[in-house]
Amino acid sequence: MPNLTKAICLHFGKSAASIRKEATRADIKPKVMVLRKVVGLFMVAVMLCTTLITVAKHRAERAAAAGLQTQEWLFDESEPDPTNPENYTMYTEAGGLDAECEKVSGICGIIAPVDPSSSPSDPKPLIDEQLEERIEQEDDSQNDVFLLPRAN
Repeated sequence: MPNLTKAICLHFGKSAASIRKEATRADIKPKVMVLRKVVGLFMVAVMLCTTLITVAKHRAERAAAAGLQTQEWLFDESEPDPTNPENYTMYTEAGGLDAECEKVSGICGIIAPVDPSSSPSDPKPLIDEQLEERIEQEDDSQNDVFLLPRAN
């Protein structure tokens, strides 16, 4: 066997010690690569979480700076246009719109900020383009549009 090792060493031009050293490195290399990948994925996860938290804080600060507090608004079913802010009244009952609306079809209510240009004695919702589109499509996926029929 020693002759075989010597023959291999001579063929590759390396000593037996350097071949053993490379074999040891070959055992360690995959472990180091896995460790690097785990550390890299952990760093990506931390950066993603930090970004999401920063964006959420920024949005909250913008809304607070604008003084826009979201409210629940009940739609007056006798009116034809659910995108008209004049057809809504502020809803303040316990349980909220979740308890009031059964979410089948037709607009029951929305969650939107108070329009700062509306009268304080008769506040109206601020309906932006995205909310208006969700109202028109009866899209309740953002949890700010509630559908009829009413529970009571």
